[in-house]
Amino acid sequence: MLFARAGQRDKAKELADGLAGRLQPMSRAYAEVINGQIALAEKDWVKAYDAFRAAIQLADLWYARFGLAVAYIENGSFVEGLAEIETCEKRRGEAVALFLDDSPTYRYLAPLPDLKARARKGFGT
Repeated sequence: MLFARAGQRDKAKELADGLAGRLQPMSRAYAEVINGQIALAEKDWVKAYDAFRAAIQLADLWYARFGLAVAYIENGSFVEGLAEIETCEKRRGEAVALFLDDSPTYRYLAPLPDLKARARKGFGT
């Protein structure tokens, strides 16, 4: 996901392709999350939406919901984006242990208030 945001989309795509070839649904879900991050970096909101929805179908990951919220908000679908942000807020415990590796990931919660405000402003509340 960092490769996608850092402009190294080829490396990100290579990692996603490796994960997509695995049997475990969680690995394939993370492949879709990476594909969604690549699409967000390319400002292809529809492709990002499709990738994050595919990830959620495989494994309902918090980070896929977060990415979906960003895709919605960036595309002007503020009501849908707000709904995903509220889901992320309800499931904030998952964001704290996002990668299950003993490293707290509180930083992923930080953008939620700003995204929520952008979504609310977008549809006038």
